[in-house]
Amino acid sequence: MLQQLVQGVTTEEEFLLIQDQAECRGRMLLKSIVRSSGLRGEKVHVFGFEVSEDEFRAELPEDADSWLVFHDGYWDTRNWNQSAVVAVDNFDLHNILSHIKPSQGATEQAVAVDNFDLHNILSHIKPSQGATEQAVAVVLDSLSWILLHKPVTTICHLLQHLSRTAAGMGLKVRRIVGLLHGDLHEPGILASICHLASTAIKVLPLPDAGSVKSKGSCGLAAVRHIKKSGKVIYKEEYFTVLENCELKFLGEHNLEPDYQEEDTDKTDPAANLTFNLHLSDQERRAKEEVPLPFHFSMEKKSSLLQSSKGQGLIYYEPDAADDIDDEDPDDDLDF
Repeated sequence: MLQQLVQGVTTEEEFLLIQDQAECRGRMLLKSIVRSSGLRGEKVHVFGFEVSEDEFRAELPEDADSWLVFHDGYWDTRNWNQSAVVAVDNFDLHNILSHIKPSQGATEQAVAVDNFDLHNILSHIKPSQGATEQAVAVVLDSLSWILLHKPVTTICHLLQHLSRTAAGMGLKVRRIVGLLHGDLHEPGILASICHLASTAIKVLPLPDAGSVKSKGSCGLAAVRHIKKSGKVIYKEEYFTVLENCELKFLGEHNLEPDYQEEDTDKTDPAANLTFNLHLSDQERRAKEEVPLPFHFSMEKKSSLLQSSKGQGLIYYEPDAADDIDDEDPDDDLDF
């Protein structure tokens, strides 16, 4: 399943989150996803804050210049030298969309807007005239660096509304990919970001290095994928990333239970009780012969359903105090 998700065989738009840790990095898996998006003919926009452009382009195919656009936020992240292409302080929905698809005649530059919402985005950003709808992949490297300078609510709003807002500009955001360092954030922040992701891949170190045979570096990916129908799939798979950023599937990891079930055949919980829970054969036969309170036997059913031979009559003898009027039987009633 990991290989299918990296190759993007699904047709729906998605937010793919890669969560790694210091012991097992996930940037090579991120590059593998970037490579797959470029080979599908998508324009890949990478917003890089942690590594330089040269380091990110390393190991990528030689034709990456035709489909990869790197927005540099590494050298002047806080825009102190007034030379940043992407400044993390002004990193919002407006900033992303202006770099992905600038207005006609505009050049790529840092955008500083303090208070900006979806209404301002639609009113200030206009797509290029005559432009056709283009499939785009947005890569955030990394979300951890952005979360150190921006509130988690702002990032969640950005991730949730980016595809929808871009569609109103005639731009199809096919996939949003984010790299998140799980050991740098609190559990609440991790849960908020993971909740928005349709696919969350947690990169883990190998539990047993000898269980997988490969020449390159390996890893274990714990994948949680939510289908469009709402069905959730969990899988753990071994993988490795080759030198050309190609993902290689090495097999599935069998989930072992945390505990071993005890053998209940050898122990009898009713062995040391002061009363007997079991019935002997004689007691069981006697129990079966006892008629139930509301169970009718065939003899009783036939006696109840048999019609009587004679005809029943009712005889009434009035008392002396009775005032019987045959013409008005209801004379004694107060109507």
